[in-house]
Amino acid sequence: MRILLVFHGTPPNTPGHADSGGAIRAWAHKSALESAGHTVLPLTRAQDRVPGGPDTFDGGAQLRAKAKAAAPDRILCVQPEEARHLQGIAPLCVDLYAPRLLEAQWQGQQSAAAVDTLSALDAADFVLFSNPRQRWFNLSLMLLSGMDPSLCAVVGLQPPVGPKSKRSRSPEILMGGAAWPWLDPVEGLKRAVAHLTKRRKGKVVVIGGQPALGGVGVVDLEAAVPAGPRLRYEPQPLSHGALLERYASGWAALDHMAPSPERELALAFRHVDYLGCGLPLITTEIHPLSSAIAQAEAGWVGPDIEGALDAVLADGPPLTARSKAARRLAETLRDPAPKGLLAWIEDAQVRASSPPALEGAAQLAARAQVLAAQRKDLKQALERSEGEVQDKRQEVEVLHGDLRQASASIAGLSRAIEEVAAFKREAITVLGAHHSGAAQERDSLSRQLAETQADLAKKNAELRAMQREKDQLNGQLLESELRAKEAESRANGLGAKMDQTLRRLRD
Repeated sequence: MRILLVFHGTPPNTPGHADSGGAIRAWAHKSALESAGHTVLPLTRAQDRVPGGPDTFDGGAQLRAKAKAAAPDRILCVQPEEARHLQGIAPLCVDLYAPRLLEAQWQGQQSAAAVDTLSALDAADFVLFSNPRQRWFNLSLMLLSGMDPSLCAVVGLQPPVGPKSKRSRSPEILMGGAAWPWLDPVEGLKRAVAHLTKRRKGKVVVIGGQPALGGVGVVDLEAAVPAGPRLRYEPQPLSHGALLERYASGWAALDHMAPSPERELALAFRHVDYLGCGLPLITTEIHPLSSAIAQAEAGWVGPDIEGALDAVLADGPPLTARSKAARRLAETLRDPAPKGLLAWIEDAQVRASSPPALEGAAQLAARAQVLAAQRKDLKQALERSEGEVQDKRQEVEVLHGDLRQASASIAGLSRAIEEVAAFKREAITVLGAHHSGAAQERDSLSRQLAETQADLAKKNAELRAMQREKDQLNGQLLESELRAKEAESRANGLGAKMDQTLRRLRD
């Protein structure tokens, strides 16, 4: 079968994200259903989207649209406030694993929690609880919602198969989980620290403190019980796997809370995690696992915190035996194939509607809650709009000032432009006169240049004529020199002949 699983948060052990109880619960259901051969389609909020993670929805309308599009055979809703959006699509099971009504009174959210719970019961065809006490608490609410109180089952929180114990060298008593306002560990924590200080041995380590989701009114525990040599706080959020590794290094778990109705009903994830990691619990007699812990000797139940701490500090076989007993108790609580859930999956039906005892009070309250939320959103939008209008008014005032400044600047620029234009006109007149004079001077110089060029051409012609005459004279001179040389040569020849003739005459 195709099972649509609606929850809040990211899948357990998603890198960079702390794990919420609702997501751990949802994934336990997913594992059980898939082991039984069903197909599970997880769907979480858009704000919890992670790469490669489940599909997401943004608001009730989109949740309903996506649920219809998925065409599931069954719907399992681990987040009660989303149940109203899933009614009538397929048989719907709502998981009320936590006593939200009792938690809400510590956060001032009783009205919203009551509407969510009654609306979930009105929409549900079947309901799950995490322990019998919560079933007893909700039976009357089922009747008020017009629901048959037999349409429910108890499916306990699943203890993990914790890692092998790796105890720290010195005794560490661990206390984990968020410091929710409905928990009051202050007195128990103070007594434990005081006794360890007296014994000069061991340390209480408080792990976490901030929840993965929500967190309205979370207590600053360190402000109430400051850290010291026997008390250390490790506030950094851890994934579920890393948290279990940390628990496996402890010697015991401290879970000594002040009595309250919520503590009498709630089976916390931290309790089953402690047991699954082999941590014996130091706890009170009020919460749902107290009897089982006492019978299994998986811890110390009662008001004697100091005696329990002495047993832890003594170490040895008795502590090892209680650690093994804690793991055995976790094994008996572990139910990988919860019959109540699987039986409903096989035989689920949409229940016949019956008039609620409060005559539609849940629907009216849900509608009122929606309208109140819309009114709150509209009021916030109006406040934002008024703030934006005020901001715009201030911006307009600034712009008006800038405009006035710009207008003054423009007027000054206009005057400057007029002065520049007058100067330009005067300059044009002066330049025009200069241009006219220059033109006349240019014409005169052009005429002089023409005359000079003509005279130069004449002189060039005369020079060429003189050059020709010079060339002729040079030719004549050269010819004369040749004739002179010939004459001289003949004269020399005649002189020689005369000398010969004179010698003959003398002889």
